[in-house]
Amino acid sequence: MTLYDTPTPEEIIDDQLLSLAAGLPTVRRAPGSTADLESRGIALLASDLHQHVTVLERTVTPRDADEPGLVEWGETLVVPRKGPTGSSAQQGLRCEGVALTALPAGTLLTSASGVPYQIATATSIGAGGTVDADVESVGVGLDTQLGEGERLTFDVAIPSINPTATVVRAITGGADEESIGAWRDRQEAVWRSKRQGGSATDYAIWALELDWVDRAYVYPGKPTIDAVGVVALRAGDIVIPTPAQEAELLAYLNERRPVTDMVYVLTVSERRPNVEIVVTLLPGTVPDWTRPVGGLTLNSYDPATRVLTTNETIPSDLVAGALLTVVEATVTTDRGEPARVAAVTGGTTMVLAPLVDGAPLKYTPAGGEEIYASSASMAAARQAVLDGATTCENFQVTGLDAMGPANPAKKYGPWESDFRADLIQTMATIQAGIESAIVTFPPGSGTIVESIEFPFPNDLTVELLRPGQVVLRV
Repeated sequence: MTLYDTPTPEEIIDDQLLSLAAGLPTVRRAPGSTADLESRGIALLASDLHQHVTVLERTVTPRDADEPGLVEWGETLVVPRKGPTGSSAQQGLRCEGVALTALPAGTLLTSASGVPYQIATATSIGAGGTVDADVESVGVGLDTQLGEGERLTFDVAIPSINPTATVVRAITGGADEESIGAWRDRQEAVWRSKRQGGSATDYAIWALELDWVDRAYVYPGKPTIDAVGVVALRAGDIVIPTPAQEAELLAYLNERRPVTDMVYVLTVSERRPNVEIVVTLLPGTVPDWTRPVGGLTLNSYDPATRVLTTNETIPSDLVAGALLTVVEATVTTDRGEPARVAAVTGGTTMVLAPLVDGAPLKYTPAGGEEIYASSASMAAARQAVLDGATTCENFQVTGLDAMGPANPAKKYGPWESDFRADLIQTMATIQAGIESAIVTFPPGSGTIVESIEFPFPNDLTVELLRPGQVVLRV
C-alpha cells in the first residue's frame, strides 16, 4: 500500500492533452505537434518528481516504509532480516528399548511427512525401558514444528531400541523467514534509540540480529565492573544456547562493541525445582469414572511394564484414556498423583501411563494403596504450569544488580527472577473445575524458590528456573 498513486508518463501526457482539448479545442494535438512535444517534456519532469516522492514515501521512516524501503533501511541501520529457525523440545521424544542402551547425540529420525529430526543431547534408555530425549529439527522453517502423539522413525535402526519413538512434548520454535512486521519493529527500535556506542540497548539489539536468538538480556558490570555480560536464549523448548552458538554470539558482539568495553557471553545454567499442587475441585465436578463403593486397592505395580493389578474387579466405566489417582499408603487424606490409563488388559489389570506431557510418576505405587477417581482438570492444570514455564516471563533468566548482593530486593531488569508459588497457583486455578490450589516446593524452600546467583565479581553464569516435575494431588 502506498500513500500516493504514481501515474506513468503516458498517463500524464494523456491528462494534459485532454485538459488542452477541453480548454482550447482548436489547438493541434497530433503526435509531433508543439502541444504533444511540450506535454511529453512536462510529463518527464513530473514523472521524475513522482519517483522522488515514491522513494521518500517508502524510506521516510522504518514505520512507514514498504518492503523495498525496509531493505534499504535494513542496510542503513545494519539490521538484516532474520532467516528461518528450527524447532526443538526438551525431553520431548520418548524412546523405548533395553535399559542402558546408548542414544547418541545427532541420531537421525524422520517424521511421517518426511521432515528430519535428530537427538539433541546424548542419553540412554532408563531402567524402566524408556527415556524422554531432547530432540531438534535438522532443517528450519515453520513446518519443522510437530505436535504431541506424532511418531518419528529412526533412519538407521539401533539394536535394542524400538525403531519408532513418540513425541510427548510438542516440538516448537520453528519459524519461516522473519515477518515484515517483526523486522520493521527491530528496525524502528534502532531508528528511535539510535546506537549509543555501547549502551545496554545496543548489546541487546546486536544479539537479536542473530537468527537463533529469541531473547537477549544485558548485565552491565557483570562479571567485572568494566565489562558487559550478555545472555541470549533460543526459541522453542530447548532455550539454552549450545557452546558453538555462545562462541558465535561472542564473536559477533566483539565485532561491534566499543574498543574500551570487555564483553562476555554468560553461560545459562538451568534448574528445575519440583512443584506439588494440591487442588480442590469445584462441587459437581464429574471425574472420569465413578469410584465404586469401597474403592479399589492396588495389589501390585510393575514399573517396567507399567502393569497395575487391583484387588477388586475394574469397573466397566474405567476405560483407556481415563484419569485415576493412586494414593500414597503413608498419607491418610485423599491425596495422590493422577495418571492415565493406557489400556485395561483384564478384569483386575490395566496399563498405567504418565500424563500427556510425558513426565514420570513421582513414586512407584506399592501394594495396599488406594485408587481414586480423578479429573481431566488436574491434567490441564499440570500442563498449564509446564507450558507457562516456557512462555511466561516470570520464569526466565534471573536479574542481578552487579554491584550488590545476590538476589537484591530490587531485581535488575523488568523480569522476576524467582520461582513464585502465587504465580503457579494462578496458572492452576484458572483451569475449569478447579476451585483452589495450594502450591508447595521442595522442603525448606518456602513459597519462593530463589535463583542461585553470585555477587560481583567473577561470575560468568546466570540461572534459568523452570518447573521440573509437577505433581497434582487432590
